[in-house]
Amino acid sequence: EPDIAIVPSNMASIVYNKTKNYQIAGTTGFGSSYIVSTKDINNYEDLKGKNIMSIGKGLTPDITAQYIISEKGLNTESDVNFSYVNSPSELVPMIVSGKENTAIVQEPALSVLMTKKENVKIFKGLNDEYKEIADSEYGYPQATIIVKNSFLEENKDFTNKFLDNFKEGIEWANENPSELATYCEEIEVSTEKPIIVKSIERANLKFVPIEDSKDIYKNYYKKLLDSNPKSLGGNIPD
Repeated sequence: EPDIAIVPSNMASIVYNKTKNYQIAGTTGFGSSYIVSTKDINNYEDLKGKNIMSIGKGLTPDITAQYIISEKGLNTESDVNFSYVNSPSELVPMIVSGKENTAIVQEPALSVLMTKKENVKIFKGLNDEYKEIADSEYGYPQATIIVKNSFLEENKDFTNKFLDNFKEGIEWANENPSELATYCEEIEVSTEKPIIVKSIERANLKFVPIEDSKDIYKNYYKKLLDSNPKSLGGNIPD
């Protein structure tokens, strides 16, 4: 139904495979997931035997994390154990309470966690790891903007202006985190102002138009397809 939507990158593929009715216009954010622990984790070998908490079993962040960990030489089925909860609001208290010590956490939940638990340390940012492993300029696309074909045909000028404004908005957000936090409060975003300021640096908000990132999507979708075809709706979009 929407003319324009921002969706997880794998959802863009699922929507296309089901409807053939949307095009990817660009990326609005790259990976913002981090491997963190209250234990001393200095290399991937230190993850052996660990229980790693995460959210969204089989969804893009989970698949990406498992791909990276396996590329670093660990068996994700025997060397480590993944456990899942439904949301960051469930994950953060488990680390804060000490019930669990190692997790994959996305911003802004990571900033919430680090505010509440001082001895949490970031081991690796998944986006930086993906950049290196996959030789990807920006990392992996996390949030994707899609446009309905019929809307685009009838409103090309509007869509281009909208995307230009979108890019400017993201640049403004990255350059003005305090003003962004104030604005978020005005429009009643639930995340607290100090957390927005802290999280913006690691959030990897960035607009990249699809003409500059086609290969990134193709390569990323290939990895998702190899891992879990259902995560893409069965096929890589043309």
